[in-house]
Amino acid sequence: MKILLLSFFVISSVALCGDSKAAKADRCVPLKASERSRLETYLRKKFKISPSLAIQISDSPDQECGVFRKLDVKSADPAKRFEMTLYASPDLRFLTRDLLDTRIDPEVEDRRRKQEFEAALNRGDFPVLGPADAPVTITVFSDFQCPYCARFAQVLEKDVLPREGSNVRVVFREFPLQMHPWARPAAQTAVCVAQQNHQYFWKLHDYLFDHQREITPQISPGI
Repeated sequence: MKILLLSFFVISSVALCGDSKAAKADRCVPLKASERSRLETYLRKKFKISPSLAIQISDSPDQECGVFRKLDVKSADPAKRFEMTLYASPDLRFLTRDLLDTRIDPEVEDRRRKQEFEAALNRGDFPVLGPADAPVTITVFSDFQCPYCARFAQVLEKDVLPREGSNVRVVFREFPLQMHPWARPAAQTAVCVAQQNHQYFWKLHDYLFDHQREITPQISPGI
């Protein structure tokens, strides 16, 4: 059981529908430089991507192609996570976020997407409390300057974990909000500490939340 409590771009194209070999060859050629440039310009305007953010566009023409081209859109910067799947017409004129395949059972597809989503929540070396085989995993997306996050951290550590014991595993993930001036440097510091020792991370985690009202941008960690 996975619980989500809180709460540019790399583009690769692959094949979808079946077609004749000749048609596939015509439609599955690699993207031209002009096509890459046109896609990049459109995506930047449509999704308001900052000019300072590098965009990489790559495709996989050797996959089996058909009427539509699948575009997987991901952040080129690991620190700015973003994922999106688009489907393009062969001439790259039309883009859509949804493409329904009647050959796939919707219930099976829903289960697959749910499993992939739950697995992605905890993929990576994140600070963890509790055993790996706990029946319940709580993935917390938190901001060290957020008062509600601080309150929730207290509930977890003083109520939920002591009561549930080995039944619960907590995975901590950084989610600093732009409205909080020292949340991001605090998160960066916490990530560095976690890379050295997860035990040290939880000590810093408690300190930041306990002294939240005393910290200012001038004396925040990492500055």
